[in-house]
Amino acid sequence: MPRNGQERRQPASRFPHRNRNRNAKSADYYKQLAKAAKATAPRAVNAETTKQNMSNITKRWSEYCKFLKVNPQVYLEGARSEEVMVFFRWLLDERSTIKKRSTLNEYKRMWMMIYRKSTGRDFPRQEAEHLQNYIMQLSINKNLDILDKEKLVLNADDMYLILHHHWVRDQSIFPHERQRLQLALMLLVQAYTATRPRVISYRPTNPSLISAHYIGQDPDSDSELESGVQKHLPKCIRQSHIEM
Repeated sequence: MPRNGQERRQPASRFPHRNRNRNAKSADYYKQLAKAAKATAPRAVNAETTKQNMSNITKRWSEYCKFLKVNPQVYLEGARSEEVMVFFRWLLDERSTIKKRSTLNEYKRMWMMIYRKSTGRDFPRQEAEHLQNYIMQLSINKNLDILDKEKLVLNADDMYLILHHHWVRDQSIFPHERQRLQLALMLLVQAYTATRPRVISYRPTNPSLISAHYIGQDPDSDSELESGVQKHLPKCIRQSHIEM
């Protein structure tokens, strides 16, 4: 029992340095980190296929800026919804192959990713709303198809016909005959898991496109690694071998 109504104090640790991380930082260090996090958004780590899609819009943006005789990076950093609206209008005027509004929406999504990765900040939300409204109006003026493409669902009868054709009627010649068995397995895996062919089959990427998927990018160090991996790939089914 403590004497004179005083609480007994816990004995101090004999080795206080053992309870503290020797690499602990000061409070000012974490305050600086918080300030830096507010100033810039962290750059996303994109998949290689996403980088290839982004590089297409990056190339179009550079061509558009060259047409306007402006610096692509400076014009991107100061871009508002009006400049991006005119950019999409230029795309429609230059590329007559754009027939659907969903294509413009995908271009807008890619442009937003390029903006975020190039500038280190998000495109203002209000500006993005103006841009989306303009795309809807532009779709009407340009008579773009606003309906989504119907996506048919594979059923058991369809799967039976595909496998029957593969094993009985198909006359394709594979680089290695074991790949005929692998393709049948891949078809079954796709049917049961609803995955895309790109997920379970390898498709080589283009290092030159990956190395230029946003404005002001430093050369990627993994582009050489990617090209080296492609040279030493084992014989396997690639997406180019599959024809539906």
